[in-house]
Amino acid sequence: MRDRDLRFLDISEAEVAFWRTQSVPLGLSKLQYDGFRDDLLDAFRLDGLAIQDCDVRLKGSAAAFFSGHHKRLPWLPGEILDAFRDCRGRIPKGWELAEIDHRLHRLWITDGVFPARRPFDSMARLGISREPSDIDLQVSSDEIVQRCVAELQALGQDATEVRIKHPTYNFVRKDLVEYAAPNLYLFALRTSDALNRHMSIAIFPSEGPPDVSDQIGELSSHFRDIDWLIAGPVDEGGAG
Repeated sequence: MRDRDLRFLDISEAEVAFWRTQSVPLGLSKLQYDGFRDDLLDAFRLDGLAIQDCDVRLKGSAAAFFSGHHKRLPWLPGEILDAFRDCRGRIPKGWELAEIDHRLHRLWITDGVFPARRPFDSMARLGISREPSDIDLQVSSDEIVQRCVAELQALGQDATEVRIKHPTYNFVRKDLVEYAAPNLYLFALRTSDALNRHMSIAIFPSEGPPDVSDQIGELSSHFRDIDWLIAGPVDEGGAG
């Protein structure tokens, strides 16, 4: 993280200070984050979930500044073209690529030293993506998983692992969460609109995501000591 990055991304020193102490994530004001947490706790309460039995962590670039190791910052012309198509689902105009090149090489990185991974909001600031960076929540709760299992069983179907979990990242499939924790699901939709940022919630059993570092390396989302803990069994009032 360099001063030039903060200037281009329009992130102030005060925002960095809040982020470093895990007081307020990037992209939110303190007022927004306080409201975010209050609404989250209300959603748990309305769904009949005891927050002290759940582990809630903030993940992604809002918590870590950089995206995962699999998301490199595109800076070569071909990489920018491919990233634009992935984000927007269309071929860019020539002037759009010229504008992205101007922002990247004239307004941001003038020394040729590029960050390996994508900083928070960088794809939107460059004009590659129309959407700013997401807010990602990781919720670990046996109760929610059991409710998802019950949804399948109520249909007379076996709750196999394939039917419950995403095949790569192991979170509970989100169409089940919509029924198992409807207020938590609605919270994600409403918060996305309120913050003008997509907010996703990934559900896991109480022990958290499995450590699959040997298979997918840094993409493994298992518990780490440096994680941004919002609420958990050992901190009923919520950390961060």
